[in-house]
Amino acid sequence: MESAGYTRYHQQNTIERHRYGGAGWLVWGGFILGSRTDLHVQSVTMTGRIYRDVILEQHVRLFRGAMGAEFLFMDDNARPHCANIVDECLQSEDITRMDWPAYSPDLNPIKHVWDMLGRRIAVHQPPPTCLPELRRALLDEWCNIPQDQIDNLILSMPRRLEVRADLPVPKILYEDEVLLKVIAAGVDNMDLLVTKGHGRAIRSHLRRNNGHIEDHSMIILGRECSGIVLKTGKNVTCVTKGDEVWAVSAYCLEGLMAEYVVVKDTQVALKPQNLTFEEAASLPYTSIQVCNALLNQASLNSKSAKGKRILLITGNSPVGLFAMQLLKSWGGVVTTAVPTAGLPMCHELGADDVIVYSVTDFETELRNRKR
Repeated sequence: MESAGYTRYHQQNTIERHRYGGAGWLVWGGFILGSRTDLHVQSVTMTGRIYRDVILEQHVRLFRGAMGAEFLFMDDNARPHCANIVDECLQSEDITRMDWPAYSPDLNPIKHVWDMLGRRIAVHQPPPTCLPELRRALLDEWCNIPQDQIDNLILSMPRRLEVRADLPVPKILYEDEVLLKVIAAGVDNMDLLVTKGHGRAIRSHLRRNNGHIEDHSMIILGRECSGIVLKTGKNVTCVTKGDEVWAVSAYCLEGLMAEYVVVKDTQVALKPQNLTFEEAASLPYTSIQVCNALLNQASLNSKSAKGKRILLITGNSPVGLFAMQLLKSWGGVVTTAVPTAGLPMCHELGADDVIVYSVTDFETELRNRKR
Protein backbone atom coordinates (compact mmCIF):
# COMPACT_ATOMS: atom_id res chain seq x y z
CA MET A 1 0.00 0.00 0.00
CA GLU A 2 1.36 3.43 -0.90
CA SER A 3 1.63 5.76 2.09
CA ALA A 4 -0.39 8.97 2.18
CA GLY A 5 2.79 11.02 2.07
CA TYR A 6 3.43 10.00 -1.54
CA THR A 7 0.02 10.91 -2.96
CA ARG A 8 0.35 14.68 -2.84
CA TYR A 9 1.41 14.91 -6.49
CA HIS A 10 -1.32 12.64 -7.87
CA GLN A 11 -3.49 14.33 -10.44
CA GLN A 12 -6.59 14.31 -8.24
CA ASN A 13 -4.63 16.12 -5.50
CA THR A 14 -3.15 18.91 -7.63
CA ILE A 15 -4.63 22.15 -8.94
CA GLU A 16 -3.32 23.91 -12.02
CA ARG A 17 -2.57 27.56 -11.37
CA HIS A 18 -1.75 30.32 -13.86
CA ARG A 19 0.70 33.02 -12.86
CA TYR A 20 0.42 36.39 -14.62
CA GLY A 21 3.58 38.45 -14.47
CA GLY A 22 3.93 42.17 -15.08
CA ALA A 23 2.62 45.29 -13.38
CA GLY A 24 0.38 45.15 -10.33
CA TRP A 25 -3.40 45.19 -10.59
CA LEU A 26 -5.93 46.65 -8.21
CA VAL A 27 -8.87 44.28 -7.61
CA TRP A 28 -11.45 45.45 -5.06
CA GLY A 29 -15.03 44.65 -4.22
CA GLY A 30 -17.26 45.41 -1.27
CA PHE A 31 -20.17 43.42 0.12
CA ILE A 32 -22.76 43.56 2.89
CA LEU A 33 -25.83 41.54 3.71
CA GLY A 34 -28.12 41.76 0.70
CA SER A 35 -25.86 43.75 -1.58
CA ARG A 36 -22.40 44.28 -3.03
CA THR A 37 -20.45 46.84 -5.03
CA ASP A 38 -19.17 46.43 -8.55
CA LEU A 39 -15.78 44.77 -8.82
CA HIS A 40 -13.03 47.26 -9.65
CA VAL A 41 -10.10 45.93 -11.68
CA GLN A 42 -7.49 48.47 -12.72
CA SER A 43 -3.96 48.17 -14.03
CA VAL A 44 -2.35 50.09 -11.21
CA THR A 45 -0.23 49.16 -8.22
CA MET A 46 -2.10 49.69 -4.96
CA THR A 47 -0.75 52.41 -2.67
CA GLY A 48 -2.21 54.08 0.39
CA ARG A 49 -3.06 57.18 -1.65
CA ILE A 50 -4.80 55.20 -4.40
CA TYR A 51 -6.69 53.17 -1.80
CA ARG A 52 -7.89 56.38 -0.19
CA ASP A 53 -8.77 58.24 -3.40
CA VAL A 54 -10.26 55.38 -5.44
CA ILE A 55 -11.78 53.05 -2.86
CA LEU A 56 -12.50 54.95 0.34
CA GLU A 57 -13.53 58.28 -1.14
CA GLN A 58 -15.56 56.91 -4.07
CA HIS A 59 -17.16 53.85 -2.51
CA VAL A 60 -16.74 53.27 1.24
CA ARG A 61 -17.71 56.85 2.07
CA LEU A 62 -20.98 56.42 0.16
CA PHE A 63 -21.73 53.19 2.03
CA ARG A 64 -21.15 55.05 5.30
CA GLY A 65 -23.52 57.82 4.28
CA ALA A 66 -26.26 55.37 3.29
CA MET A 67 -26.03 53.17 6.40
CA GLY A 68 -25.49 55.85 9.05
CA ALA A 69 -23.55 55.74 12.32
CA GLU A 70 -23.91 51.97 12.74
CA PHE A 71 -21.72 51.31 9.68
CA LEU A 72 -18.73 49.13 10.57
CA PHE A 73 -15.99 48.82 7.95
CA MET A 74 -13.72 45.79 7.58
CA ASP A 75 -10.76 45.44 5.23
CA ASP A 76 -7.62 43.33 5.37
CA ASN A 77 -4.27 44.38 6.76
CA ALA A 78 -2.45 44.90 3.46
CA ARG A 79 0.25 47.54 3.86
CA PRO A 80 -1.54 50.24 1.80
CA HIS A 81 -4.65 49.80 3.97
CA CYS A 82 -2.60 50.57 7.09
CA ALA A 83 -1.07 53.84 5.82
CA ASN A 84 -1.46 56.97 7.94
CA ILE A 85 -3.41 58.79 5.21
CA VAL A 86 -5.92 55.93 5.22
CA ASP A 87 -6.38 56.16 9.00
CA GLU A 88 -6.78 59.93 8.73
CA CYS A 89 -9.38 59.54 5.98
CA LEU A 90 -11.42 57.05 8.01
CA GLN A 91 -11.30 59.30 11.06
CA SER A 92 -12.33 62.39 9.10
CA GLU A 93 -15.32 60.52 7.62
CA ASP A 94 -16.24 59.06 11.04
CA ILE A 95 -15.87 55.50 9.72
CA THR A 96 -15.23 52.84 12.35
CA ARG A 97 -12.87 50.11 11.16
CA MET A 98 -13.04 46.65 12.70
CA ASP A 99 -9.81 45.22 14.11
CA TRP A 100 -8.17 42.82 11.69
CA PRO A 101 -8.61 39.19 12.87
CA ALA A 102 -5.01 38.09 12.39
CA TYR A 103 -4.62 34.53 11.05
CA SER A 104 -8.29 33.83 11.79
CA PRO A 105 -10.27 32.91 8.66
CA ASP A 106 -13.15 31.76 10.86
CA LEU A 107 -13.67 35.42 11.81
CA ASN A 108 -12.99 36.89 8.39
CA PRO A 109 -15.58 36.72 5.56
CA ILE A 110 -13.31 38.67 3.17
CA LYS A 111 -10.93 35.76 2.58
CA HIS A 112 -13.83 33.36 2.03
CA VAL A 113 -15.45 35.59 -0.60
CA TRP A 114 -12.14 35.95 -2.43
CA ASP A 115 -11.86 32.16 -2.29
CA MET A 116 -15.32 31.87 -3.90
CA LEU A 117 -14.14 34.14 -6.70
CA GLY A 118 -10.86 32.26 -7.06
CA ARG A 119 -12.59 28.90 -7.42
CA ARG A 120 -14.86 30.31 -10.11
CA ILE A 121 -11.89 31.70 -12.04
CA ALA A 122 -10.16 28.30 -11.80
CA VAL A 123 -13.01 26.60 -13.71
CA HIS A 124 -13.91 29.55 -15.97
CA GLN A 125 -14.35 28.56 -19.61
CA PRO A 126 -12.51 29.36 -21.70
CA PRO A 127 -9.67 29.82 -19.20
CA PRO A 128 -8.10 33.30 -19.35
CA THR A 129 -4.71 33.33 -21.04
CA CYS A 130 -3.79 37.02 -20.72
CA LEU A 131 -4.46 39.93 -18.36
CA PRO A 132 -7.34 41.47 -20.37
CA GLU A 133 -9.07 38.07 -20.42
CA LEU A 134 -8.44 37.65 -16.70
CA ARG A 135 -10.01 41.05 -16.06
CA ARG A 136 -13.15 40.12 -18.02
CA ALA A 137 -13.34 36.76 -16.22
CA LEU A 138 -13.09 38.45 -12.82
CA LEU A 139 -15.89 40.90 -13.66
CA ASP A 140 -18.14 38.14 -15.03
CA GLU A 141 -17.63 35.71 -12.16
CA TRP A 142 -18.05 38.43 -9.52
CA CYS A 143 -21.52 39.13 -10.89
CA ASN A 144 -22.31 35.41 -11.07
CA ILE A 145 -21.71 34.70 -7.36
CA PRO A 146 -25.21 34.27 -5.85
CA GLN A 147 -25.90 36.96 -3.25
CA ASP A 148 -27.50 34.43 -0.90
CA GLN A 149 -24.19 32.54 -0.89
CA ILE A 150 -22.42 35.65 0.40
CA ASP A 151 -25.23 36.35 2.88
CA ASN A 152 -25.07 32.80 4.26
CA LEU A 153 -21.31 33.15 4.64
CA ILE A 154 -21.61 36.40 6.62
CA LEU A 155 -24.32 34.94 8.87
CA SER A 156 -22.20 31.83 9.49
CA MET A 157 -19.31 33.87 10.92
CA PRO A 158 -19.18 33.33 14.70
CA ARG A 159 -19.64 36.38 16.86
CA ARG A 160 -16.36 37.60 18.29
CA LEU A 161 -17.75 38.09 21.77
CA GLU A 162 -21.14 37.48 23.31
CA VAL A 163 -22.79 36.80 26.65
CA ARG A 164 -24.60 33.47 26.84
CA ALA A 165 -27.28 32.76 29.46
CA ASP A 166 -28.47 29.42 28.08
CA LEU A 167 -25.56 27.16 29.00
CA PRO A 168 -26.23 24.26 31.40
CA VAL A 169 -24.24 23.84 34.60
CA PRO A 170 -21.18 21.74 33.71
CA LYS A 171 -20.81 18.32 35.31
CA ILE A 172 -17.85 16.78 37.08
CA LEU A 173 -16.43 14.14 34.74
CA TYR A 174 -13.39 12.96 36.72
CA GLU A 175 -12.72 12.28 40.40
CA ASP A 176 -10.10 15.03 40.73
CA GLU A 177 -12.41 17.85 39.56
CA VAL A 178 -14.17 20.65 41.43
CA LEU A 179 -17.39 22.46 40.48
CA LEU A 180 -17.33 26.18 41.31
CA LYS A 181 -19.92 28.92 41.36
CA VAL A 182 -17.94 31.88 40.07
CA ILE A 183 -18.36 35.16 41.95
CA ALA A 184 -15.72 37.19 40.08
CA ALA A 185 -13.46 36.55 37.09
CA GLY A 186 -10.44 38.33 35.64
CA VAL A 187 -9.74 39.35 32.04
CA ASP A 188 -6.21 38.86 30.74
CA ASN A 189 -4.69 40.73 27.82
CA MET A 190 -4.56 37.43 25.92
CA ASP A 191 -8.36 37.18 26.23
CA LEU A 192 -8.73 40.59 24.60
CA LEU A 193 -6.40 39.59 21.78
CA VAL A 194 -8.39 36.40 21.17
CA THR A 195 -11.59 38.45 20.73
CA LYS A 196 -9.76 40.38 17.98
CA GLY A 197 -8.84 37.21 16.13
CA HIS A 198 -5.31 36.66 17.38
CA GLY A 199 -4.07 33.41 18.88
CA ARG A 200 -5.18 30.85 16.30
CA ALA A 201 -3.20 28.09 18.03
CA ILE A 202 -4.56 29.07 21.43
CA ARG A 203 -8.15 29.03 20.17
CA SER A 204 -7.52 25.59 18.69
CA HIS A 205 -6.31 24.34 22.10
CA LEU A 206 -9.31 25.89 23.84
CA ARG A 207 -11.76 24.20 21.50
CA ARG A 208 -9.95 20.87 21.85
CA ASN A 209 -9.95 21.07 25.66
CA ASN A 210 -13.56 22.22 25.99
CA GLY A 211 -14.67 18.94 27.55
CA HIS A 212 -17.35 20.37 29.84
CA ILE A 213 -19.17 22.36 27.13
CA GLU A 214 -21.52 20.76 24.64
CA ASP A 215 -21.15 23.56 22.08
CA HIS A 216 -17.56 23.03 20.91
CA SER A 217 -17.71 26.00 18.53
CA MET A 218 -17.71 28.29 21.56
CA ILE A 219 -14.73 29.42 23.61
CA ILE A 220 -15.01 30.62 27.21
CA LEU A 221 -12.46 33.29 28.06
CA GLY A 222 -10.91 34.14 31.43
CA ARG A 223 -7.78 32.73 33.02
CA GLU A 224 -8.57 33.38 36.71
CA CYS A 225 -11.59 33.55 38.99
CA SER A 226 -12.82 33.33 42.56
CA GLY A 227 -15.95 31.69 43.88
CA ILE A 228 -17.54 29.03 46.08
CA VAL A 229 -17.14 25.26 45.88
CA LEU A 230 -20.43 23.53 45.03
CA LYS A 231 -19.23 19.95 44.55
CA THR A 232 -16.01 17.96 44.53
CA GLY A 233 -14.85 14.68 43.00
CA LYS A 234 -14.12 11.68 45.20
CA ASN A 235 -10.34 12.20 45.15
CA VAL A 236 -10.37 15.93 46.00
CA THR A 237 -9.00 16.72 49.47
CA CYS A 238 -7.71 20.30 49.18
CA VAL A 239 -11.16 21.95 49.29
CA THR A 240 -14.67 21.01 50.37
CA LYS A 241 -18.21 22.12 49.57
CA GLY A 242 -18.85 25.73 50.65
CA ASP A 243 -15.20 26.83 50.67
CA GLU A 244 -14.33 30.25 49.27
CA VAL A 245 -11.59 29.69 46.71
CA TRP A 246 -9.60 31.22 43.89
CA ALA A 247 -8.68 29.36 40.73
CA VAL A 248 -6.44 29.70 37.69
CA SER A 249 -6.46 28.12 34.24
CA ALA A 250 -3.58 27.72 31.78
CA TYR A 251 -3.96 29.46 28.42
CA CYS A 252 -4.70 26.14 26.69
CA LEU A 253 -7.40 24.95 29.12
CA GLU A 254 -11.06 25.86 29.55
CA GLY A 255 -11.78 29.47 30.46
CA LEU A 256 -13.23 30.58 33.79
CA MET A 257 -15.41 33.54 32.84
CA ALA A 258 -18.70 31.72 33.37
CA GLU A 259 -21.29 31.44 36.12
CA TYR A 260 -20.28 27.82 36.80
CA VAL A 261 -16.97 26.14 35.91
CA VAL A 262 -15.25 22.82 36.52
CA VAL A 263 -11.51 22.78 37.29
CA LYS A 264 -8.92 20.25 38.39
CA ASP A 265 -8.01 20.21 42.10
CA THR A 266 -4.51 21.41 41.14
CA GLN A 267 -6.02 24.63 39.75
CA VAL A 268 -7.88 25.71 42.89
CA ALA A 269 -6.93 26.77 46.43
CA LEU A 270 -8.53 28.44 49.44
CA LYS A 271 -8.96 32.18 48.99
CA PRO A 272 -7.13 34.38 51.52
CA GLN A 273 -9.71 35.69 53.98
CA ASN A 274 -8.41 39.26 53.78
CA LEU A 275 -9.18 39.48 50.03
CA THR A 276 -12.56 40.20 48.48
CA PHE A 277 -13.76 37.96 45.65
CA GLU A 278 -12.97 40.73 43.16
CA GLU A 279 -9.45 41.18 44.50
CA ALA A 280 -8.83 37.43 44.54
CA ALA A 281 -9.97 37.09 40.92
CA SER A 282 -7.37 39.59 39.73
CA LEU A 283 -4.27 37.89 41.16
CA PRO A 284 -3.71 34.18 40.40
CA TYR A 285 -2.79 34.22 36.70
CA THR A 286 -0.59 37.32 36.99
CA SER A 287 1.20 36.03 40.07
CA ILE A 288 1.94 32.69 38.41
CA GLN A 289 3.33 34.49 35.35
CA VAL A 290 5.59 36.57 37.60
CA CYS A 291 6.81 33.62 39.64
CA ASN A 292 7.57 31.65 36.50
CA ALA A 293 9.47 34.60 34.97
CA LEU A 294 11.51 35.39 38.07
CA LEU A 295 12.09 31.96 39.59
CA ASN A 296 12.33 29.74 36.52
CA GLN A 297 13.37 32.01 33.64
CA ALA A 298 15.57 34.57 35.41
CA SER A 299 16.73 32.28 38.27
CA LEU A 300 16.01 34.99 40.83
CA ASN A 301 14.98 34.31 44.41
CA SER A 302 15.32 35.75 47.92
CA LYS A 303 19.04 34.92 47.92
CA SER A 304 20.19 35.63 44.37
CA ALA A 305 18.20 38.88 43.99
CA LYS A 306 19.57 40.58 47.10
CA GLY A 307 21.52 43.71 46.13
CA LYS A 308 21.23 42.94 42.41
CA ARG A 309 20.24 45.73 39.98
CA ILE A 310 17.20 44.57 38.00
CA LEU A 311 15.49 46.29 35.05
CA LEU A 312 11.71 45.94 34.97
CA ILE A 313 9.93 47.12 31.82
CA THR A 314 6.46 48.69 32.28
CA GLY A 315 6.52 48.47 36.04
CA ASN A 316 2.98 49.87 36.20
CA SER A 317 1.47 46.88 34.36
CA PRO A 318 -0.24 44.11 36.40
CA VAL A 319 2.78 41.85 35.97
CA GLY A 320 5.17 44.72 36.69
CA LEU A 321 3.42 45.78 39.90
CA PHE A 322 3.50 42.25 41.27
CA ALA A 323 7.11 41.66 40.19
CA MET A 324 8.30 44.95 41.69
CA GLN A 325 6.90 44.14 45.12
CA LEU A 326 8.37 40.64 45.07
CA LEU A 327 11.80 41.85 43.95
CA LYS A 328 11.87 44.58 46.60
CA SER A 329 10.92 42.04 49.28
CA TRP A 330 13.92 39.99 48.14
CA GLY A 331 16.23 42.99 48.48
CA GLY A 332 16.63 43.73 44.78
CA VAL A 333 17.47 47.18 43.40
CA VAL A 334 14.71 47.85 40.87
CA THR A 335 14.92 50.20 37.88
CA THR A 336 11.69 50.40 35.94
CA ALA A 337 10.47 52.14 32.78
CA VAL A 338 6.92 53.50 32.71
CA PRO A 339 4.80 56.16 31.00
CA THR A 340 4.06 59.35 32.91
CA ALA A 341 0.83 57.96 34.36
CA GLY A 342 2.71 55.10 36.03
CA LEU A 343 5.21 57.30 37.90
CA PRO A 344 3.23 57.79 41.16
CA MET A 345 2.44 54.10 41.57
CA CYS A 346 6.07 53.04 41.03
CA HIS A 347 7.28 55.54 43.64
CA GLU A 348 4.65 54.28 46.07
CA LEU A 349 5.80 50.68 45.62
CA GLY A 350 9.41 51.66 46.29
CA ALA A 351 11.09 51.54 42.87
CA ASP A 352 14.71 52.65 43.26
CA ASP A 353 14.93 54.31 39.85
CA VAL A 354 12.20 55.20 37.35
CA ILE A 355 12.64 56.06 33.67
CA VAL A 356 9.64 57.86 32.16
CA TYR A 357 9.90 56.69 28.57
CA SER A 358 7.02 58.86 27.34
CA VAL A 359 9.06 62.06 27.82
CA THR A 360 12.67 60.82 27.55
CA ASP A 361 14.67 58.51 25.31
CA PHE A 362 14.66 55.16 27.09
CA GLU A 363 17.89 53.77 25.63
CA THR A 364 19.84 56.97 26.30
CA GLU A 365 18.60 57.14 29.88
CA LEU A 366 19.45 53.49 30.42
CA ARG A 367 23.00 53.89 29.12
CA ASN A 368 23.54 56.74 31.58
CA ARG A 369 22.65 54.52 34.53
CA LYS A 370 25.27 52.67 36.57
CA ARG A 371 25.38 49.01 35.73
